[in-house]
Parts: sequence; C-alpha cells; structure tokens
Amino acid sequence: NEPKKPQSSFFLWLNAERVNLALALGDAKVSEIGKLAGIKWGQMTDDDKKSYEEEAVKLSEQYKLAKVGYTRENSAGLGRG
Repeated sequence: NEPKKPQSSFFLWLNAERVNLALALGDAKVSEIGKLAGIKWGQMTDDDKKSYEEEAVKLSEQYKLAKVGYTRENSAGLGRG
C-alpha cells in the first residue's frame, strides 16, 4: 500500500489533452502522440503551464506526507524480536 509517486506537470497536462492530441492525429501510434505532446508542451508559455505545475507541487507535497506516514507505519515493528 505504498503511496505512488505523483505525476509531473507534463503528465497532468497530457492526461487532460491526450484525447485531443489523438483526435488531431487520427490513427497515430502512441509514440507519435507522445512526440506531438512534447512539441506542444514545449511551445506552451509559463502561464499556460502554471496550473499544471501548481497541481504537481500540491500532489508532490501530499505524496511526501503520505510517504512519511507509510514509512513510519511500516518501520514501527522493525528491530523487534
């Protein structure tokens, strides 16, 4: 039940835009969608990326807290016995 690492701002954006990218490319391979995503992300302004970056920071902080709790819970019994 270890917490999963949070997604980066790029992957948060990609999840929101994947359908639009796939529609724009038609029957494209996953690799082609990934290439287009990288290009589009690179062309975005900092303001365009800001909400995704803020969400990534928030998720990262939540992950760190969850990881500390998980580590604490699972190391409490170590060394006994």
